[in-house]
Amino acid sequence: MKEYDDLQAKWEGLKWRLIPKPGGAVTKPDDWYKLWAATQQIVEGDVPGDKPLWAKTGGLDFDGRDRWEAHKALKGQSTDEAKLTFCQVWGRANSKERERINFRPY
Repeated sequence: MKEYDDLQAKWEGLKWRLIPKPGGAVTKPDDWYKLWAATQQIVEGDVPGDKPLWAKTGGLDFDGRDRWEAHKALKGQSTDEAKLTFCQVWGRANSKERERINFRPY
């Protein structure tokens, strides 16, 4: 799991693609949410609270809902399992076939 520490320090600094949603909202690719959820599972454990519905701006909270769902999918995973999940998703997110989907070219 030593790879986790190196990869975790890098993932948020990447130039993730933004996906437009109705009402001017934006989300990120699924792989970003899976990496975020694995990090949250390691730090906080299982997802707390209910699934969010409304954003502070008054529209649907697409980002909050995607974060909650990704974190909920890891319910019950131990810290070591979540670190392994993070490393696996990292490898998938940076694969040649997913690079265009996940990252901005500039």
